[in-house]
Amino acid sequence: MTNVQLLITNESQLAHNRSVICAVKSRTESETPGHICDAQTPGFPLSAFRFAFETPRLLFRDRQPAFLVNAGLFVFSASRAFLRNCGQTIVLNLPSRGGWCVSRIRTPLEFRPAAGQRSTEIPMRSESEVLFEDNPFTIPVADRVRRLPPYLFGTINKRKYQLRVAGVDVIDLGMGNPTDPPDPLIIKKIEESLVDPRNHRYSVSNGISNLRKEVSARYLKRYGVRLDPNDEVLACLGSKEGFSHLCLALMGPGDTAIVPAPSFPIHVYSVMLASGNVIALDVRDPDKFLRNIAYTCEHLVPKPKVVVVNFPHNPSSTVIESDFYVELVRLAKKHHFLVISDFAYADICYDGYKAPSFLSTPGALDVGVELTSMSKSYSMAGWRIGFCCGNREMVRALATIKGYYDYGIFQPIQIAAIVAMRHCDAAIDTMAAEYQSRRDALCDGLKRIGWTVEPPKAGMFIWAEIPEPWKKMGSIEFAMKLLNEGGVAVSPGRGFGTEGEGFLRMAIVENSQRLRQAIRQIDKCLTATEAASA
Repeated sequence: MTNVQLLITNESQLAHNRSVICAVKSRTESETPGHICDAQTPGFPLSAFRFAFETPRLLFRDRQPAFLVNAGLFVFSASRAFLRNCGQTIVLNLPSRGGWCVSRIRTPLEFRPAAGQRSTEIPMRSESEVLFEDNPFTIPVADRVRRLPPYLFGTINKRKYQLRVAGVDVIDLGMGNPTDPPDPLIIKKIEESLVDPRNHRYSVSNGISNLRKEVSARYLKRYGVRLDPNDEVLACLGSKEGFSHLCLALMGPGDTAIVPAPSFPIHVYSVMLASGNVIALDVRDPDKFLRNIAYTCEHLVPKPKVVVVNFPHNPSSTVIESDFYVELVRLAKKHHFLVISDFAYADICYDGYKAPSFLSTPGALDVGVELTSMSKSYSMAGWRIGFCCGNREMVRALATIKGYYDYGIFQPIQIAAIVAMRHCDAAIDTMAAEYQSRRDALCDGLKRIGWTVEPPKAGMFIWAEIPEPWKKMGSIEFAMKLLNEGGVAVSPGRGFGTEGEGFLRMAIVENSQRLRQAIRQIDKCLTATEAASA
């Protein structure tokens, strides 16, 4: 408990100058007080130091207003404080420690004289009229929030919104946000489920039993992986939420995670929010990526606790074959790290390529988990449903965190997801064919205007190198140019880390006609600039 006393003295100065000399002390109750007295003031305890000031003040602690002097009393924004007015001494007991500072306010004090002295009163402003000159109220956010850098896509998103408000038809290739609706059967099922009043109650945080069983059956059918739906499958509010809370469940101060670079932002910042450290390794050469993992584990003390993999990779669209995971599992068992596989783009594959599941690798269930999503495969991005499957201890750790944080996914969404996995696999193949058509339209168009582009084998992004002479502008400035002058929104590679500089990520979420229109607008924008500078 901290005891703070305020003494009002010097009646003549108060009467003539409307100012006051005050002594403020801050001490713990265990301290031995000193004493100070004068002819006009009864004795009162003071510590070895005091603040003297000539005008009324607002007292602060840790940059937040604690109390102000008004009509001889203290008005508080702090809670659980005890006041008593002892003549000329106002005693305040606060449940806190030290750290007081003072700041000027524009309000006079009421002087309360000692017994037998003449009273001099100064008209007081009402509490609502008090004017603060400095030290505005601030919110002290947590260190984990302050550690986060500025969101590099924020400027582009803000400008995109401004242009659309102004009536500009912006072609948005910036975000992997599907524009196609889910299969009608999925829509019909959720409509039916909404009618049942039982489905509007809280659900279970790990997903309803039939949903987890369906996920288990799907893994067996597609990848030959047997999963226990009770202990090795968990439903998430999308794979992003699952990944974030999994990092919170597995990592803490001093722990290190290896993540692929260029990096999808959540892979980096979920680790940071869990107070962990990040080592980003270039993933565009998968064999080199594995060698760098091995080298890091051999030379770093303590060794990395988690390795994150993401294939098909976002943003670079890099893919791997199943032998990659065989070596990864071998390294995990040798160096004792955990594996988190982000498999969000599992079903969006082209030209006969089939993305392998990490869990289909012998020994994978011993060392890691895999996160999947219904956002891309079934065009259910806004529904927010995904899954974490694999090692039961890692799944249990995530379930523990989620048990404290949420009440699960809205049950009609879970029921509709069961129908999607059970009856809509044909829709996945149709969607993949549509994305391949869009990939071809965008890649062919970029090549036609002189860009160097390699068509990806999977995923829903084109990772395009910025051509000369525009590359020297930097990806952020170049992306802003395409938006402002061409009406096409893209993601700058720099937003995925330093390894992404010099590239753009283009999402193939618009239809082929709109993608061809985007190429025409990009070409027109760049051609006009070249002509103007010639």
